[in-house]
Amino acid sequence: MAAIVYLEKQKEEDLLREAVETVIELIKEEQPEQLRMFTVWINRMFRYVLKEDDIEKINELTEVKSMLTQVVEKIEERAIHQGAKEKALETALKMKGKGYGESEIAEITGLSLEEIRKL
Repeated sequence: MAAIVYLEKQKEEDLLREAVETVIELIKEEQPEQLRMFTVWINRMFRYVLKEDDIEKINELTEVKSMLTQVVEKIEERAIHQGAKEKALETALKMKGKGYGESEIAEITGLSLEEIRKL
């Protein structure tokens, strides 16, 4: 909100351009959804006043933040998947040690017969 008020108070075009640089520094740590909303607002309010380069800087910031968030989410997904896989292998190994059949182990753990045979 502070960034919005700050930009709205700029009366001259040159001051507005300088304010955009300041606002980019202020908002770069915000969440991607907030950045997207801010980008939409900037495009609607100032598209006739700002140069294309100024608006593009804000759009790029939004895109980069969004891409980074997606990368983090994918890394977290892989870590969860890897943890589940390791747990399944651990369980399969215990089951194999207790004399369970390979097909039973596969059914219970979700592992393939090939994975179980490698244990």
